[in-house]
Amino acid sequence: HKEAIADVPPGRTSLALDQNDTPHISFTGYLGDPWLQYAHRDQSGWQVEMIENTTHVTSQCRSSLAVDQGGEAHILYHRGSGAEVDNRLAYASHGDAGWQIEAVDSSAAAGIGVSLAFDADGFPHLSYLGGGLKHAYLTAAGWNLDSLDRLGGVDSSMAFDATGRFQVAYIDHY
Repeated sequence: HKEAIADVPPGRTSLALDQNDTPHISFTGYLGDPWLQYAHRDQSGWQVEMIENTTHVTSQCRSSLAVDQGGEAHILYHRGSGAEVDNRLAYASHGDAGWQIEAVDSSAAAGIGVSLAFDADGFPHLSYLGGGLKHAYLTAAGWNLDSLDRLGGVDSSMAFDATGRFQVAYIDHY
């Protein structure tokens, strides 16, 4: 079964299913200016929202989407292709007030090869390349950053195991 979600050609995609197996998708693309969009399906069909439509979105880098326990979407992506903006890791979360975008890390090329997962307490954890392979996680006190591999890697994918520990796979090109 195949369905068209948008009329514009998408770039890098990320898919997550919520607790009801409803698909949620983030995708980047380039049509004049780079953009980041979010789509989810409801009873009336696909709903597509523009998250950012500026030169700040890096359409060549993939996003990572996860859905929290409350069914809200969260998107991690590289932001900063514009000369006036540092290359940085951006975290977009959707709540009652709409989309909120915040910078998590602005180190060199932060946010390339991103992965997003939630721990058992519902806090987001991020793995990404940015001056090495890094792990960022949110607590009630704010964002925390750890270095996992100073040399880094090309890409990363993160998941939590049954004991609640995070596991990261990445390409170690060194």
